[in-house]
Amino acid sequence: MRPRPAVRIFRMLRWAAALAVLAYVVWFLLRNKSQLASLRNLSAPLLAVLFLVTILNNLLYIFRFRHVVRKKTGLQIPFRSWVRFFLISRLFSLMAGQTGNLYRAWVFKKEYSVSIAKFLASALFITWLDTCLFLLFGAVVIAAAAPHLKLLGLNAAVLISAVLAVFAVSPLLFSQILNSVHLSGRLSGWAHQRFAELSSAILTGLKDPVFLLILSSGGLLSFLFSAVVIFGCFYGLGLPIDPSGVALFLAVLGLCNRIVITPGGNLGIQELAYGFLAEQLHIGMTEGILVSLLSRMIAMLVTIGLGLAAGGWHLIKHPSDGSSTNSTPGSSSV
Repeated sequence: MRPRPAVRIFRMLRWAAALAVLAYVVWFLLRNKSQLASLRNLSAPLLAVLFLVTILNNLLYIFRFRHVVRKKTGLQIPFRSWVRFFLISRLFSLMAGQTGNLYRAWVFKKEYSVSIAKFLASALFITWLDTCLFLLFGAVVIAAAAPHLKLLGLNAAVLISAVLAVFAVSPLLFSQILNSVHLSGRLSGWAHQRFAELSSAILTGLKDPVFLLILSSGGLLSFLFSAVVIFGCFYGLGLPIDPSGVALFLAVLGLCNRIVITPGGNLGIQELAYGFLAEQLHIGMTEGILVSLLSRMIAMLVTIGLGLAAGGWHLIKHPSDGSSTNSTPGSSSV
């Protein structure tokens, strides 16, 4: 079934925005060719470490997301099968936007009769929690290491803490708004119920301290893995950055990356954001863009490599096999 005209126009606008931003990034780099020489400072051992840490961070997220899905749906999916399924879906997302999410939702619905709403609730919960954790850890590190650091002319730790407070209470506020609104239409009533379920999924997840402790501990480890990658990219290019600068990148970009504007994981937008933050830290916009391109390349190659190794190449060549148990979470045992 072909997408509606409005959907096609929206997709075209997103790609047009991505191309426009990328054109500006390329133009900016061409005007600042001298800084490109820093790419020669990269060493093979450092790149190997960055690739390894990125792989570990991916596996950590897969483990944590599986824990959330099990909590929200009651499914006991074998870990090896879940890893394979998730890596393939991420490869699909890299290749064609929302294809990965559609693949995940289709598998859950077909194999386990899990509604799309429950799957989205799991994804929404871990996204919300990780955003809060990255903002929290970032604010703590900045307050301890550089309490006078400024962002947009404001105290960075205070600004990030304020954003954290708003983001943390947003599920409760959204739930209160939904409870105060009564819709009678069939479609509007259905939408109201789905949004209420998603909001409730976050609030109910906060009632289990052991569940939260496990996810938050994994979130702290993910923050540290991400910090190693950011610091390693700057270090590899011969650029100075301290812990507060790394924390600022993780806090701000952890929030911005949740708002996808252009395809390919905010293609072009991320590069400008890195450049802006690097400029704020007096490192240089060009240098920030180079760090973004380097970290994006590492993440992309890891996604492609793990996805193909997990069986993505076979599904690309034989898409009809996607309906078999060999491509689903329940296809193998632990």
